[in-house]
Amino acid sequence: EALASRDKKRSWGLFHELLDSGFSAEEIIHTLFWQVKTMLSISVSKNATDAGVKPFVYSKTKKYINKYSIDYLNLWLMLYIILGKEKI
Repeated sequence: EALASRDKKRSWGLFHELLDSGFSAEEIIHTLFWQVKTMLSISVSKNATDAGVKPFVYSKTKKYINKYSIDYLNLWLMLYIILGKEKI
């Protein structure tokens, strides 16, 4: 939620909390990738079924989509792919 709402300070704090709790940076980044991928999917979908997500995820994520441009989300997605973390 911190990422989706563009709350940099909270996002950074949560990142460090997760690291301190034993999560690896790779686990955290994969979760962030999932969020960006979900935001992109929802931005071009008419409903939760089209986006391939649960209605709760769809409605919650839909609130934050206007905070990011499609180009910005695509940039993050491509960066993740280029770094070899995910194959689409």
